[in-house]
Amino acid sequence: MKIKMMAVGILSALFMASCSPETESTEVTMDAKTFTFEDIYEGSNSATVEMDSKAMIEEQESIDSDKMESVFISGVTLTKEDSAGLSLVTSSKLQIMSESEDLPMVTVAVITEIAEDSKSVELKIIEEVDIAEYLSNGKIYLVLDANFSEDNEMEQPIDAVIKFDFRLVK
Repeated sequence: MKIKMMAVGILSALFMASCSPETESTEVTMDAKTFTFEDIYEGSNSATVEMDSKAMIEEQESIDSDKMESVFISGVTLTKEDSAGLSLVTSSKLQIMSESEDLPMVTVAVITEIAEDSKSVELKIIEEVDIAEYLSNGKIYLVLDANFSEDNEMEQPIDAVIKFDFRLVK
C-alpha cells in the first residue's frame, strides 16, 4: 500500500514538472534610487519613487519581454552615506505598487532591526512574490517605509539598490 502511494506521488510530481515550461534566470541590478523623506515624525514614514519598468526591461538586451514568465526581487540594499548613516532608522520595508488599481500593493523586502552605526543594510526578501504583472503595466511605484526613532525636520535621503530576478521561458 505504501509503495502504491509513493508511486502515485512520484508520478504526480513528474507530471507537474513536465507541464511547466523550462525557464532561465537573468538577474538585473537597477541604478540606485534615492528615497527622500521629509517632515519626519517618530515612527513610520514613507517615501515613493516612480520607476519606468517598461524602459528598464527594454534596456536589458538579455530580456525578451514576450518570454517573461515571472519576476522576483532578489536583493535590496539600503545605504545612507552621511555622518548619521542609518542611525535614526530602526526598521524598514520596501513595497511595490502598480498604476493598475486591480493590483494590490505588495511587500517585497523587510528589515526589522537596524544597528545604530549602520550606513548600509540588506533587507530580507519576501520569497515568491511574483511582480511580473506589476512590471508589465509599464510603470511601478517603489514605496520605502522607514521607522524613524525621532522627529526630524531635515530631509533624509536613503539610496536603494534593487536586484530583479527575471525568469524567462527558454
